[in-house]
Amino acid sequence: MAGIPLKPPGQRRLGAWLLGGGIALAPRSWGLPLPLWPCPVRELTGIPCPTCYLTRSWMAAWRGDLAASLHWHPLGLPLLLAAAGLTLALLLGRLPRPRRLIPLAGVASGTAAVVWLIRLWRWGHGEPLPG
Repeated sequence: MAGIPLKPPGQRRLGAWLLGGGIALAPRSWGLPLPLWPCPVRELTGIPCPTCYLTRSWMAAWRGDLAASLHWHPLGLPLLLAAAGLTLALLLGRLPRPRRLIPLAGVASGTAAVVWLIRLWRWGHGEPLPG
């Protein structure tokens, strides 16, 4: 993977913060309570946002329960792997060229929008919310 050197130490510091955040959330996947706030979109509108259930999906993937991860959010595992790859690239001080990241970000955003609309349609037609 051809990459461009980034400006350390700022990029590495960001990677360290991302890694620390992932490690800090790990106990939640083993059932330890952590104070996490509810989704403001769902609290205000009653409609789950595109990232609702993503934390639970990541926690299930973290403990190796891939079926539960997909149940909570179908994009949870791919996004977790992408976040891990980004964190590693930041820690190493290298990222793919921006012209490679922009189309990937567009595909990821479009996919998230389609998944959210499908989930909203299914929930609106009687499928219960995960829980």
